[in-house]
Amino acid sequence: MTTLDEVIETVRGAREDGPDALAAMALSYGATMVLGSVRIAVLRGQLAAAAEAADAPDLDYPAREALWKMRDERDAAEGRLRKHQDTEMRYGELVNRHNRLCTALATALPGTPPNDGAITAEWLIAQVQQLRVQLGEVCAARDSARIRAERAESEAAQLRAERDAAITRAERAESERDAAHVEISRSTTRQLNTMRDERDAARAEADRLRALPTYDARTTPPTAAEHRAHTSEGCAWLVSWTVRDDYDYEACEVRSGDDRLPTHGTYVPLGRDRRPCAWPVSAEGGA
Repeated sequence: MTTLDEVIETVRGAREDGPDALAAMALSYGATMVLGSVRIAVLRGQLAAAAEAADAPDLDYPAREALWKMRDERDAAEGRLRKHQDTEMRYGELVNRHNRLCTALATALPGTPPNDGAITAEWLIAQVQQLRVQLGEVCAARDSARIRAERAESEAAQLRAERDAAITRAERAESERDAAHVEISRSTTRQLNTMRDERDAARAEADRLRALPTYDARTTPPTAAEHRAHTSEGCAWLVSWTVRDDYDYEACEVRSGDDRLPTHGTYVPLGRDRRPCAWPVSAEGGA
């Protein structure tokens, strides 16, 4: 174990073998670190002794060469110690990351880890397959929900179209109703105007009739001159008489001057409009 890559590869292999292998490797690294520390302490003692010897004035060249060699060995040992320390720190970080990953996987995955708590490759593969099955079910449910949503959107669009059509029909019906109201109002106005005109005409006719002179109804027949003068103008006579003990009567209308009038009864002169009028006056004079 002289390089960091070799240490990382060893840690990965131990992690795949399980927590027991990781614990054994940790003990191995710890023993190596202890041995390195002991060796460095020995080298430092030797260097201290060599330094004391170097201070002696009668130190020869071989002794100096041995001192330099011991210093080089000390520097190399310190360098290896620093590498071992860095490796131990990296190993601790890897172990922590491994533990966090195992905890996260055990929490996130639906399955339960084995009784010993070790997460093996077979267990992970089984969990991944189970997740794939669940993912397929989720995708199928999503597609089904999407189909239902599209169907609901289509139905909503159809309902909106029907609503718009109903609003259009209601607006058309309202427009027709308003037009009918206008037409009814106009027709009612015309009828009212017609009724007012007829009423005014009836009132005028009543006033005219009230203005007519009072007609005469006589029991004495008109003279022959009055009869001819009256019928020559297109007028007529209405003659009525009672029969059957005054409970019934008969009447006749005489229009021609050549016709004879009944000798008894009630005589009423009629105008051209066949309405009662004043008693005629003959040209010969006398009423």
